[in-house]
Amino acid sequence: MGKSIRFVGPDVHAETIAVAVAVGRDEVRSLGIIPNRPEAVRRLLGKLGDFGTLKVCYEAGPTGYALYWQLTKLGLHCDVIAPSRVPSAARSVHRHRVLGPNERRFEKPSCREHREALGDRHV
Repeated sequence: MGKSIRFVGPDVHAETIAVAVAVGRDEVRSLGIIPNRPEAVRRLLGKLGDFGTLKVCYEAGPTGYALYWQLTKLGLHCDVIAPSRVPSAARSVHRHRVLGPNERRFEKPSCREHREALGDRHV
């Protein structure tokens, strides 16, 4: 039996990363907010299982490129998407958010859209 692909959707900020995950066709669930530090990212991804089954996708921004380099160095598949390629419903909410406890809900559109864009090819 094949392994389930896990789609990880981080919402990257200067000090924190809000993370969501989708497994196969299941609903997207929030994993919470972690510090934007290499050891915290490595620890969280280690809990998610084999790196070969993880696919990470997030919106490009000034705070996300260090994360991209870290993920690719670990051998993870990582897509950084231009903001203009993120569906408008997710973008409109994303632009008007206030950072804080409610930021968890914004990593989910990225994770969900990435899973749906890949469709049955990887699931």
